[in-house]
Amino acid sequence: MTAIACTGFAVGTWLYRTTFLGIPGGEQVARLPQAKLRLSIDVKALRAAGIVEKLAGKQAEEPEYVQFVKETGFDYKRDLDLVIASYSAAETLAILTGRFDWYGMRQYAAKHGGGCKDGVCRMAASTPGRHLSYAKLAEGQLAFASSADSDAVTKLTRPSGASPSMPSNQPIWFLIPPELLKDTSTLPGAAQMLATALSGSGQVMLAIGANTKAYEARLEAECQTPEQATQMVRELQAATTVLQRTMPAQQGQQTLSGILSGGKFSSDNTKITGLWPIEAGFFEALSGAAP
Repeated sequence: MTAIACTGFAVGTWLYRTTFLGIPGGEQVARLPQAKLRLSIDVKALRAAGIVEKLAGKQAEEPEYVQFVKETGFDYKRDLDLVIASYSAAETLAILTGRFDWYGMRQYAAKHGGGCKDGVCRMAASTPGRHLSYAKLAEGQLAFASSADSDAVTKLTRPSGASPSMPSNQPIWFLIPPELLKDTSTLPGAAQMLATALSGSGQVMLAIGANTKAYEARLEAECQTPEQATQMVRELQAATTVLQRTMPAQQGQQTLSGILSGGKFSSDNTKITGLWPIEAGFFEALSGAAP
């Protein structure tokens, strides 16, 4: 095979992977800022399990969403397969995998006071001072940003330069940076004590998936020393005991407080593991006004 043929084959392979296979999940995670909360939601798996319909609630019927579906033809309950995103109060970045009508997306920006240039669409968000920007990464993959920076989506269009992998194979997971655990003011009261107990650890991963009975949340955190891990397990168990004693009797496993009160913790050298059983009814309660 000649050098030209080899080069052509390599370029063709790259184009095929970029256009049809898209960006791998690990690379998507690596493009997100590590200092922010990062998460992944396998919508396709949740849809197959009937959970998407349970979580949709009334939000999917709001006029803004109905109008968006009408103009773009995109309905997350049907067309979205995977979300890998980072979130903070100032900015949301996400890579979405699914079925998108790029022409409809471009037209939507133009109809709402925005426009598209060099492959990036921009428009004003409903929140003053915020901008929405999105760009097509590959067939079936869309980068999205909500930020004060109208070009924020371009952060996701550049390769990370790392050799990344997916943190978990569970349908839902969160990567929580240490800085986020130090400020618990935005967390529900039931979660504040547990977050405080974890504030001395490094990055925390929380994954939610199915087990043999129903669902299970699994926490993994790394400490600096085995002694620190042992002490942190004690603090997590103590916080869980307080939660059990203060939780209203009528709150069961279908509330956040009820789930957190059932946590079990252990340590192995410097690693901490936490497990919480989750009843299927919890997802139905989430679509309403869960405590």
